[in-house]
Amino acid sequence: MASVVKDKLYNFRTNANRIEEAKAILKSQNLDLPYVLNNIIDQIVLTKKVPVKTEDEIQAELFLKELQSELQGSFAQIEQEKTYSVDEVFSKYGV
Repeated sequence: MASVVKDKLYNFRTNANRIEEAKAILKSQNLDLPYVLNNIIDQIVLTKKVPVKTEDEIQAELFLKELQSELQGSFAQIEQEKTYSVDEVFSKYGV
């Protein structure tokens, strides 16, 4: 891809704690915020889509991963003939 001239300085408001946390995460990966933001802008222009998930989408994915992990653990316990009564399961999940 051809190099694009960075000729516009853009300011925006965000949460100070989150930006510092994000910068620390990026630094640990040898990246910086301008580099990442420019890549996101490039992806939007190239794909005509937003490459970032909403907080709800991320929470749903995390919940699904946790649920899948629990199911895998449950299957392993069943295979080892470790089972629980209905009352134990209801108690664990507050049902």
